[in-house]
Amino acid sequence: MVIAMMETTLQYFHFIDCNDNGVPTLAVTFIALLFGSLKRALSRILVMLVCLGYGVVRPSLGEEMHRVLYLGGSYFVLTFVYSLMMNLSPTTRLVSTSDYDVVSLLIFLLAIIDTTFYVWVFTSINNLMTSLASRKPVSYTHLTLPTICSV
Repeated sequence: MVIAMMETTLQYFHFIDCNDNGVPTLAVTFIALLFGSLKRALSRILVMLVCLGYGVVRPSLGEEMHRVLYLGGSYFVLTFVYSLMMNLSPTTRLVSTSDYDVVSLLIFLLAIIDTTFYVWVFTSINNLMTSLASRKPVSYTHLTLPTICSV
């Protein structure tokens, strides 16, 4: 939530600066896009960790933790580069008409990473539900509730 608040604050200053000067400051735009990419990457990582059962039914993830972090890190880098290329002002824009192949490649790689996250989330939830269902349920029939008043 702190990262989201920082991103929103920086976007606010970005728009104020753009309204006052006509052209936004590159540093504010850069930092706002950095926080936005970081927020999206961290949210995907956290959802993936919960779906894998980390901290709830599994105390550690072992090698899967590294895979989640690598996938989240690659998503962060690609998203940040894509947002830089698309959201800078026209005077400082990195994308010219000849660079649309690079943008198309970035979009394709982001789609692959997003699809990997989605498939991994659904597979992990299915595996987690199967492992929880296979555990023998605890029976509490031998416990009785104390009677407060007997009639």
